[in-house]
Amino acid sequence: MRLICFGLLLFVAQATTDTSAPLPQFDVASVKPNQRLEQPSNNWRQSPGRTDYHNSQIAPLIKAAWGDFSLPVEGGPRWILTDRFDVVVQFPVDTRLTSSRTRQRSCYVP
Repeated sequence: MRLICFGLLLFVAQATTDTSAPLPQFDVASVKPNQRLEQPSNNWRQSPGRTDYHNSQIAPLIKAAWGDFSLPVEGGPRWILTDRFDVVVQFPVDTRLTSSRTRQRSCYVP
């Protein structure tokens, strides 16, 4: 059920993204449910070629991908606001921040 709902969210995200050019992809992306719920939540660590989003909700990750934390994330399943995940992404070391955000969008757009 969550996969279907998340698929609907991806469809909405795609409608708001310029699809004329393919989005760059991460070299590796891992998304796992965080069951421990330890603190701090939304603990994000960035190092050259890698970003760890530890104990994070999906909604703030979507906002980060578009570079605007004031964006409303509406109409998605409730779990994007409540459940927490550990997300690890790897990309070329020389990737600029704007390119990294574009790569993040590729995680939310089919």
